[in-house]
Amino acid sequence: MQLVAQPQELHVLYVTLPAVTILSPDGWVADDAPSRMRAAAQLLSKFLDEHQASEVSQFIREGDPGLMIADYADETRTDLIVMPSHGDHGVARVLLGSVTERV
Repeated sequence: MQLVAQPQELHVLYVTLPAVTILSPDGWVADDAPSRMRAAAQLLSKFLDEHQASEVSQFIREGDPGLMIADYADETRTDLIVMPSHGDHGVARVLLGSVTERV
């Protein structure tokens, strides 16, 4: 927050993976997307509150994280993207790729 003169100009984007349908012993079960999105919003708000950053602009999108981040940056004409890396290596990185690298 110390690097931002006007916190409301800082956008925090949280991307959830798309809804899925799975086969369970009871049959096909669809993911509850609305409750998943509410949970993501609560987690994001809690995280920002804990880091004294509740006044930033918060956004939640659903989809492929790499694409959603790149699309959002394009839509909002973003100057800078800052994102963490989980540090996957080896087979996990080859199979799953890196969102940071894709963005």
